[in-house]
Amino acid sequence: MLNITGPIQSSLPPSQGSTDQFLKVNQRISGEIISVTNENVVLAINGVQVVAKMTSAEQLALLLDQRFANFIVKDIANNQITLQLTASPAQKSNIQKSSTNNSLGMALLEQFGMPIDEANKSIVQAALNRGLKITPELINQLRQVLDGTAGWTQADVNLAVAIKSAGLPLTEGSLNLAQSSVKNIPANFLILISQMNEALNRPGLPAEIQQMIRSTLAALQNTMVQGGGTKENIEQNLMASIKGLGSSIENEISKIITQNIKVSQTSEFNNVLLNLASLRHELANTNMGRLFLAIDRFIEGMRWTHFVNIDPDQPIAKGQWTQMDLPVSFGFNHLNQAQQDSIHNLQIRVAHQEDDEEGSKINPNYTRLVIQVDLEENEMIKVDLSIVSQMIGADITGSNSEICSKASEELDELKLGLSNLGYTLKTSKIELGDTVLEMDLNESGKSLPTISSVDLGV
Repeated sequence: MLNITGPIQSSLPPSQGSTDQFLKVNQRISGEIISVTNENVVLAINGVQVVAKMTSAEQLALLLDQRFANFIVKDIANNQITLQLTASPAQKSNIQKSSTNNSLGMALLEQFGMPIDEANKSIVQAALNRGLKITPELINQLRQVLDGTAGWTQADVNLAVAIKSAGLPLTEGSLNLAQSSVKNIPANFLILISQMNEALNRPGLPAEIQQMIRSTLAALQNTMVQGGGTKENIEQNLMASIKGLGSSIENEISKIITQNIKVSQTSEFNNVLLNLASLRHELANTNMGRLFLAIDRFIEGMRWTHFVNIDPDQPIAKGQWTQMDLPVSFGFNHLNQAQQDSIHNLQIRVAHQEDDEEGSKINPNYTRLVIQVDLEENEMIKVDLSIVSQMIGADITGSNSEICSKASEELDELKLGLSNLGYTLKTSKIELGDTVLEMDLNESGKSLPTISSVDLGV
């Protein structure tokens, strides 16, 4: 099968109360790093999520490789916190080592006759860490795209190189999509559902907009996969979810243009994203800004999913995969009362097979199907099925011993279910461990080694 590397990243929407109740200027604090964007860091401090700025872009970039860090509160103004990273001796050593490793980048830049500045050195090092072939053309392309982002940081370099190494189109637009998209589908889903229900309860809402919200909300609710039901219901759920969310807005518009269908008839396509885009257009001149932004957030997250499914411009070592993230709930049907812990992330990955004549395609008789479900906080299960003809090898990974124990108890049921579908479970393995999806785009480069030398064979 295919060799695959790189975890998927996600971010949770932070919540922040009155910070001056427990944080003071010059206070030393420690926090768990939840997420890092190109502007802010989200920390968990004594169980409270806090959004903060760093004193410099370089300090923000240093947080990408850390889970916990120590800070000094430099300023609190207008409920905005500014922090300064305090480096431990080990962190200072890593910074010095990183500086030493730049010598390889300097040598390559000198060989190419290119400017040996900090920007080019960081680009070369990030590209080396991903195993890309370093050429003047590659450096110039990355530099040109990055220069389209004002005040770009090392995080942006890592992101641009990750897109390039995945064989995806690298442009200012694709980098901006990667930077701005919130890719946590369940969180986006819950926020959108909440804002749509809130909008319906607003007095004086025009009847036409009210009807649009109701119909779009119903279509959105149908995209949530209901776990724990019958096989037939789950199958119907999955089909409705993939049909509603699996096709991009651009693809749906192309169908309308190609088939010369009137806008009033587009409902027959049953594409939730197209319906949301239409609703967004109608809300443009209203004062429902939060719903407007929630729609944008959800659509942008799905645009990222569709973007990473683009055919790569060249074969890549990890192979090509079709990826789909969907909201899933277990035994919960009343979305109007949806809570954050009731919706989970269902991540589906299907491997492609390269064919000399037909190109990359999914061959149901020779493929790999990986399904990962986020259960509770930081708890997950991953089922990795290798399919050859009608025979299946199953690797099941749980993030704790209880999940592994339950998976072992249900192994016979899995075997029977596969048999009913015409497959034979030949081998199976259940293990405790990390459940990251190795085939996904590693946007931050957190788990990548730092390459400090290259054997040129001379």
